Amino acid sequence: CLVGSEMCIRDRITSRQHHIRARICQLITYTMSSFSQKAEIDETIMDQVIDRMVGTFIRDMSPVVRQNAILALQRLQDPDNPDDQVTRAYIYHMETDPIAKVRQACITAIAKKLPIVPHILDRLQDNDEKVRRHTYLQMSSFPVKSYKIVDRIKFLNAGLYDRSDVVKKAVNNIMLPNWIAAYDNNFVDFVKAIKLDSSDNELLKFR
Repeated sequence: CLVGSEMCIRDRITSRQHHIRARICQLITYTMSSFSQKAEIDETIMDQVIDRMVGTFIRDMSPVVRQNAILALQRLQDPDNPDDQVTRAYIYHMETDPIAKVRQACITAIAKKLPIVPHILDRLQDNDEKVRRHTYLQMSSFPVKSYKIVDRIKFLNAGLYDRSDVVKKAVNNIMLPNWIAAYDNNFVDFVKAIKLDSSDNELLKFR
């Protein structure tokens, strides 16, 4: 199926219709999502798909194409490899793409690993409130204990003081309850987990 997808990409890569180029990316996404987690992909075919997506579609002039290319690459990233070209492409577009929906797609697709978290934290200052809200929603779906304590404080400090009511509601109604629940709704344990290695200034702010 992936071989057929590669042939499709080769035939339609120069189409002037952006929706056709976007459909190609959607085909790859559908194909990849149909595989089980234990499925193995031929390395040559995988490299060809990555090269096409990263080299062409993720740089497309149409934001719809870029958005779908990002989602198509989700299962092909190797976040434990600092030189992984998919992860590098995600970080680049997450930080520089002018279209909010493309930045949101990167936040959705990028693996939530500790080396990546600093780049995701930068989106807490994004100029679009929808991107900031999306960042909190995505990160609240992962265990609070998987983040460094200093990062936990950054999430709460930025979110609870965000200039947008939409963002603050997401933090108050979703992220904070999820995090407290991780400590069996024991507020004392939760506070200990947040402020354990904070500086005096951070403790004062947190109080």
